[in-house]
Amino acid sequence: MKFPRWLSKPDWFTIIIGLFVLYILALGIVTYANYFSTTITVKEKSNYGAGRYMKNIVMDTTGKIYTVDNMYLVGNFDAINDFAELEVGKTYRISGYGISFPFLQLFPNINQISPA
Repeated sequence: MKFPRWLSKPDWFTIIIGLFVLYILALGIVTYANYFSTTITVKEKSNYGAGRYMKNIVMDTTGKIYTVDNMYLVGNFDAINDFAELEVGKTYRISGYGISFPFLQLFPNINQISPA
């Protein structure tokens, strides 16, 4: 039995494509495994510089921090509009994906916002 060339002796292109596919799968699993939905009252909202990029940060009244960024894996492309509509002192029903790991500047990312 003769195996296909890409299966018997992988070249660099096949390895790179395989690693890319594994990365996308892992990213999808981590994203969808960390879904949250809650109600918050916005205490503060601001922009935070991280290198060449800015992050939109929202803090609720309990001190929990969230980001509002585009999430291409779930089809959220209008995060800047969502962030602009948030008002300090108002209560919102939010949902999104992610975990809080402040050491690496990772915070849950808000995907959907609706007035509570």
